[in-house]
Amino acid sequence: MKLRLRVCKLCIFALVAMMPCAAQTQLLKSGGDTATIFMLDQSGMVGEVLAIGDNTIYFDIKSGLPDAQMPLGGIIIGVHVNDLDFIEIKGYSNRKWIPMLIAFEVVPTLLLGIAAASVNAEVLPIMAIFSIPTVINLAILAASTPASPRFERPFTPEKLEELRKYARFAQGLTAAQLEQLLFVNKQSEVRLLK
Repeated sequence: MKLRLRVCKLCIFALVAMMPCAAQTQLLKSGGDTATIFMLDQSGMVGEVLAIGDNTIYFDIKSGLPDAQMPLGGIIIGVHVNDLDFIEIKGYSNRKWIPMLIAFEVVPTLLLGIAAASVNAEVLPIMAIFSIPTVINLAILAASTPASPRFERPFTPEKLEELRKYARFAQGLTAAQLEQLLFVNKQSEVRLLK
């Protein structure tokens, strides 16, 4: 009876100890999130999501804008939703566990295989047995890591509303705010991409 109780306590402790490793929270930022923007012609850009209008999405582009020298602050652009292929929000998929998995599980398994080979032991069964925890941890961590938010065409009002929470100006961009952004970026008007 005492042994069964100890085993149950050990299992519960192990489950509780592993919970922080597998859980990932998604916190929204106060500024706009960085996104990769792909147009219908498959050209890509990287920039901050500023605001979502009825049919236009405004970005502060940091890199990838064709035929433009990128100023330090970026370029404010507007893109009609019909000209977009997809938008992928960056920074929400955390895969920092991959190097740790390699360092603390894959490398020791390989070293055990090398050590087994040096004493003329069966290498494949030893490596197969020691690979089981690696495969289990890989499956758990991969399943618990959320995918980056991605918005593909057609951009319905529901998708635009969902995308709005990643924008710096989620409530919309007023004329005064737009004027201030253009002034800071040394632009006279929003560059509309087609």
